[in-house]
Amino acid sequence: MHVGGFGAINIRARAVIFVPYLKPVEEFTLLISDWWKSDQRTLQQTLDSGNTLPMADALLINGHVQSTSFTTQNGQRYMFRVSNVALTTSINFRIQNHTLTLVETEGSHTLQESYESLDIHVGQSSSFLVNLNAPVEDYFIVASTRFTKPVLTAIATLHYDGSTTKASLPLPWGPTYEIHWSMKQAKYVIQRIQCSLEIPNR
Repeated sequence: MHVGGFGAINIRARAVIFVPYLKPVEEFTLLISDWWKSDQRTLQQTLDSGNTLPMADALLINGHVQSTSFTTQNGQRYMFRVSNVALTTSINFRIQNHTLTLVETEGSHTLQESYESLDIHVGQSSSFLVNLNAPVEDYFIVASTRFTKPVLTAIATLHYDGSTTKASLPLPWGPTYEIHWSMKQAKYVIQRIQCSLEIPNR
C-alpha cells in the first residue's frame, strides 16, 4: 500500500490584486472525501472490469467522520475553504445556526450572497466567510451526500473558544434528492460569478 501526503494547496492573489471582501481573522481548509472499506486494489479491479465504483461506505471531513474540530473566537470573521475531493459524490455543506457568505468558487470571486447551505460537486471548491456571532457554544459542521441512497454524513465541530456546551442535535437540514433545488442554486451561483466579472476592480 502506498502512503502519500494529504492536504490542500491554497493559491493566493498577489498583494496588488484587489480582493473584494473583508479579511478574515483566520482561514480553515476542509477537504470532503468519500471512503471505502475495500482497499485500492479491489476498487481498481472493479473499474478495470468495466464496472462503476460501488456506493462509498462513508464521507469524511479532513480524513475523519466526526472528530475534527475548529476553534474560533466569538465576534470574529473566518474563512472556510471547502473542497469536494470525493470520487463519486456531490455534497451539501452547512454550519449549524450560521450563515455562509459565498465569496469565491472555482478560483473566481463572486458577488457576495448568503446561504444556509451550498452544494459542492465533485472536484469543485468554494470559499465562505462566516461571522461568529451566535451564543458561545459548539455547533455542528455538516457535509452530506446528494442524490444517494443512503445519504452519507460527515460531522465536524465549530468550537467557540470558552464554550462548555457541546453541539446538540438535530443536525441542520440539508437537501438530499432535490435535483431541481441543486440546479437552481448552481445556476444562481454561476450568474453571481458572471456579474462579478463585469464589475471593474476598484
